[in-house]
Amino acid sequence: MDHKDYMRRALELAPTFSEYAAALTAWGCQVDRLPLRREEGFAPGPDLLDRLRRERYDVLFLCNPNNPTGRLMDPALLREVLDLCRERETRLFVDECFLDLSGGAETGSLKPFLAQYPGLFILKAFTKNYAMAGLRLGCGLTADGDLLTAMGRLSQPWNVSLPAQAAGLTALEEREFLERARQLIVRERSYLRRGLERLGLEVCPSQANYLLFYALSPLFQPLLDRGVLIRDCANYPGLGPGWYRAAVKRRRTGSKKRRNIGFGPCGQWGFGIEYPQQLNHCFCRRRLWIGEMRLDALIPVYTISAYQRLRRSVRRPGEGERGWASG
Repeated sequence: MDHKDYMRRALELAPTFSEYAAALTAWGCQVDRLPLRREEGFAPGPDLLDRLRRERYDVLFLCNPNNPTGRLMDPALLREVLDLCRERETRLFVDECFLDLSGGAETGSLKPFLAQYPGLFILKAFTKNYAMAGLRLGCGLTADGDLLTAMGRLSQPWNVSLPAQAAGLTALEEREFLERARQLIVRERSYLRRGLERLGLEVCPSQANYLLFYALSPLFQPLLDRGVLIRDCANYPGLGPGWYRAAVKRRRTGSKKRRNIGFGPCGQWGFGIEYPQQLNHCFCRRRLWIGEMRLDALIPVYTISAYQRLRRSVRRPGEGERGWASG
């Protein structure tokens, strides 16, 4: 089945993650946008249902929680959208990559509805949950076997590296990591938001591990000059100049930045560096063997215990079948 049989006209929210539209337009799909209201904190509302009833779309793209706003969709609204998409024969794509780090981790996922709704496609990723930005590991979930077959014909061969597979398996053993991460994010997000609001900035309510805010004065370059990276959101449809996104980080990182930045009255707080990750993250330089090839690489490690198990789970050259190993 040709890709054009799947998607000819798509709907997304504005603002939202920019790469949905980029990929859709690359395949010749028309992308319409439903603007979210600033006065409502960019929260999706019933007007989404109205648009779906009024217009015919082949696919709807949602991000839950939304990026860059951090807003979770109301579960009741999301179920109405799901039912309406099935009724209107509109495929529903839901990006849940940040969901496990948000307040909706337990009740917000649509995974339990996959079997009932073959038109539902869910995107999940290790990248955000386990500080694996450089390894690029994720998955798509759907009950539509024909769609998976069509996607398989278009995907690159060997598109998941051996280090990414090994790190992913190790990450799945971290049963308590996500819960600790969620607790940290709730605590530090509140601290970060209070600091932003004390500076007179407009902060969008967020349930994710980042905050969207508005400032009258330019911030991106002045902070970058001081070694602090925030996301300039001026290029997001539905936003514009003055909007920025900052990641939630550990408080001690903010305190360290505060001494160097002196941003705002009395230097009350410091922005956290957003990328690559905001939790117990570090990079370890290790030697990797892939077949006969040796690579010196930086491996993202989110907990010491996970890294130790990762080392035990791989073979060194000469220890049985040759694979990849730390040296």
